Amino acid sequence: MERRLTPYLSIDIETTGISDNAQILQISAVFDDLKSPLGSLKTIDLPIKYDVLNNAEPYAIGMNAELFKKMMDKNFKVFTPSQAGFELVTFIRDCRASLPLDWTGHDTQKLVFAGKNVASFDIPKLKTFLSGITRESYISSFNRDVHYKTLDVGSLFFDTFGENVSLSEINKLTGRAAVTHNALDDAFDVVHAIRHKLGIK
Repeated sequence: MERRLTPYLSIDIETTGISDNAQILQISAVFDDLKSPLGSLKTIDLPIKYDVLNNAEPYAIGMNAELFKKMMDKNFKVFTPSQAGFELVTFIRDCRASLPLDWTGHDTQKLVFAGKNVASFDIPKLKTFLSGITRESYISSFNRDVHYKTLDVGSLFFDTFGENVSLSEINKLTGRAAVTHNALDDAFDVVHAIRHKLGIK
């Protein structure tokens, strides 16, 4: 039977920590149609600036030092939480519109998210973020367009690394540079890993 490949959205976030009330500093995503050259894939990158940082954990601040440095530049484009929420749900909606029709000829398919720990970390954080900016339409749009099933890139390499494989280990296998902890770079790392596993250039 021919394997059916479904376009997906590789998504990654950077946060001020791992606590429930940690803030999202950056949301990035790459829509992979599994056909186009990597350089032409549709992307979004949303660095988010807050008036006040709450519950910031020292290790997370250190990990995102480069992002904070860029935010000091007045020419570096940043988004308020509300702006980022709007841009994110709009991007997700547009990507979902690119999905093939289902077997009945209708556009009922939802967008599958891919990432490292995407189901246990990124999606809950994103839902909390969208709910926290008091835009009920944002979280409704997210729930309508995003599939409950996810693709965790770690599971694709279970046969090679076993449990608890890191993205750094996967990058070494696929020939990628070290993990930068920049959300857009990390999202592309996942795309490279998935294409490597599927034998797609």
